[in-house]
Amino acid sequence: MLKLSTTADCSLYSPSLYFHHIHIPDSNLLTPRTITIYSIVSLLLMAVALALVWFKAVPQKFFVPLFAFSLTLFVIRIVLRIVLARQERRRNNDDGSST
Repeated sequence: MLKLSTTADCSLYSPSLYFHHIHIPDSNLLTPRTITIYSIVSLLLMAVALALVWFKAVPQKFFVPLFAFSLTLFVIRIVLRIVLARQERRRNNDDGSST
């Protein structure tokens, strides 16, 4: 049997309530060192993809997927840099407001 909660059921339809419990804490996953490592690895992978295409080591039908892969790595790299900058700015604002 379905049991209704005693809280207001209309609040269950608020979109913010679906994700309010999802909290990403300031973890050490996105540190400058981690993003630098990702950047180096992604640049190496892009260089390998470029070398494969340059020396025609892969068939021509793989050129577009390799380009899409490299572009995706590059976009992720940019997004990670933006996220890190926002984290640093938020951390600096939190430190400055407490003094």
